[in-house]
Amino acid sequence: MSGGPGTSDPQRITYTNATLQLILMDAYGVRPARTSGPGWLAPERYNIVAKVPPGATWERVSVMLQNLLAERFNAAVSLPGIVERELGLRFEKAKGAVDMLVIDHLDKTPTPN
Repeated sequence: MSGGPGTSDPQRITYTNATLQLILMDAYGVRPARTSGPGWLAPERYNIVAKVPPGATWERVSVMLQNLLAERFNAAVSLPGIVERELGLRFEKAKGAVDMLVIDHLDKTPTPN
């Protein structure tokens, strides 16, 4: 990834030949060992060029990436389901990095612009 807040190109983020796993990790602030999902998550490659509003922070960019993944890839991610099922707890979106990311649903082919 290149560009974004604090770089020489703060109003554009570019992913070139990036795996969806990398994009998900950036969007949710998790390490590779803390993600699980479909087998094609790592080998499939994508190019993304996204405009960033002037003055946006990395926190805002993370939310923008999460929205992009939800809208274009129909991504549904959550904390491990057992926590919700067994304890009946509901979680709000994290304001910072999350501890673990489980991909509940992700379409292999993004929707067109």
